[in-house]
Amino acid sequence: MSPMKNNAPSEHNKQKRTKIAVGILAVGFVSALGIYLKSAPSVENPMAEFQRTKKFTSELERLGGAYAVWSNDLINRFNGLWQGEHLAYTVLVITIFVAAIYYILANSRDERHDA
Repeated sequence: MSPMKNNAPSEHNKQKRTKIAVGILAVGFVSALGIYLKSAPSVENPMAEFQRTKKFTSELERLGGAYAVWSNDLINRFNGLWQGEHLAYTVLVITIFVAAIYYILANSRDERHDA
């Protein structure tokens, strides 16, 4: 067999994997755009302003320690990722991450089979 025929299936598979990665990105970008355009202005939690006060922070630290203050802040930030415009950004970042991981793993698998 000529070297050209040996590389043909590998090139075809690489093009297929690239198309799949681009498809993942396209679906994610369209989803994120749809979420961004449809998202209503975020309504702030009525307790959020109180939770930012020194009194709340000092009481929480007195009752639960520094860890309680840290975990409360972390929970509030994490919950904010799943609402409104922030959800669109979250979907976008996850999409890029998934497409990149898929592409890297799929190509590394093919390189191991070629060796």
